[in-house]
Amino acid sequence: MATGNFQLSMADCSDVSQSSVSRCVLAIAASIAELAPRHIKFPEPNNEETIMNQYSVIAGMLGVIGCVDGPHIPIRSHGGVDAELYRCRKGFFSLNVMGVCDTSLELVNDIANRPGSAHDARIFNESKLCEKLRSGIYKGFLLGDSGYPCRSYILTSFGNPSTDKQRRPVKAHFEALFEICPEILIGLKFGIWVFHIKNIYTTFEQNPKL
Repeated sequence: MATGNFQLSMADCSDVSQSSVSRCVLAIAASIAELAPRHIKFPEPNNEETIMNQYSVIAGMLGVIGCVDGPHIPIRSHGGVDAELYRCRKGFFSLNVMGVCDTSLELVNDIANRPGSAHDARIFNESKLCEKLRSGIYKGFLLGDSGYPCRSYILTSFGNPSTDKQRRPVKAHFEALFEICPEILIGLKFGIWVFHIKNIYTTFEQNPKL
């Protein structure tokens, strides 16, 4: 589905035309997009104590309500005057997708429409989630890597800890990331999303209003 060849293969296996496969992909993608808000929900303030307890049990770190990261989803260049906006720092064209996961590795917040050149910190700072966290209605905070600013509502670790006082929170930070949300560091779950998104990206290219 990511390429015409794949759609042709699916069409041959199903004894239908490539255009029929494309229409099916479009219908499924539209249904997923419609259902997403029902399932991708950040916990309300009155539920954060439960989330914080879950993080504490797994990694011994208090106050965590989610883990955030921004994987790059490879795309083909559309060309035009804005084409270079989609070139990421790694040199390929992409969408920079912000995702937040909970202790069950479930996606609870996402932004999937920013070009590859957009910095993780900017995407987060301009998000509605950041606005909610900044307002103070939540007691807890997110965990992120060095691509994000360290604030009261999003905690990043010391880059080069030199004392035991600095090493202790860094150890807990990485235990939380590895034990609770390993896809943030090794791309496990985001890697799966990249695979599926690449498979249907041709449909989005052909239907930008989806």
